[in-house]
Amino acid sequence: MLLLAESIPKLMAQMPSAKSKNPYLRNISAAAVAAGDEAEAQALHDVLMTHLGTLTSNAERKAVYLAVGASPSLAIKRKVLEWAVSGELKMQDFFYPIGSVSQSSPGGLALAWAFYQEKFDELKDWLAKASPSLMDAAVVYSVAGFATAEKADEIEAFFTVPSAKDPAVTEPKLPQSNRKIMQTVEGIR
Repeated sequence: MLLLAESIPKLMAQMPSAKSKNPYLRNISAAAVAAGDEAEAQALHDVLMTHLGTLTSNAERKAVYLAVGASPSLAIKRKVLEWAVSGELKMQDFFYPIGSVSQSSPGGLALAWAFYQEKFDELKDWLAKASPSLMDAAVVYSVAGFATAEKADEIEAFFTVPSAKDPAVTEPKLPQSNRKIMQTVEGIR
């Protein structure tokens, strides 16, 4: 696998123009990141993160964002999640690495959902003036792989709070995203 880590930079250098929508980066990145042991996973992660800075095409950067969380290492997955919300990415792209973690494995999905819950208040503040579609994407990318009624109930409960007028009644924690959250919960059920 370390040989693959060494070959990725060479392959990327041979790709057509950086402005092209090159499918090779996406395919190789996802396959490479998902394989190997801890050391190999770290080496591949480092290569992708280093070469991410050289990419000028949004499509190629997005391909890396969607692959970088596929590592078998939970520690690297956590690092990817922290990076996604660090402010280093454009706000419009931050949810792609979250999706790469959640879609990588059952452990990645559980980690992404736990991370979303942990960072909820920070995300809510950060995205307060942004389009509600960004919060929608963060929610969907954090939970869409679940497939049990129990998990749907947990997610639904997380996104509701007691009403200020009547504590026996609940209301949405994210009113602008409530429709998307309920659609996602129904899809999980």
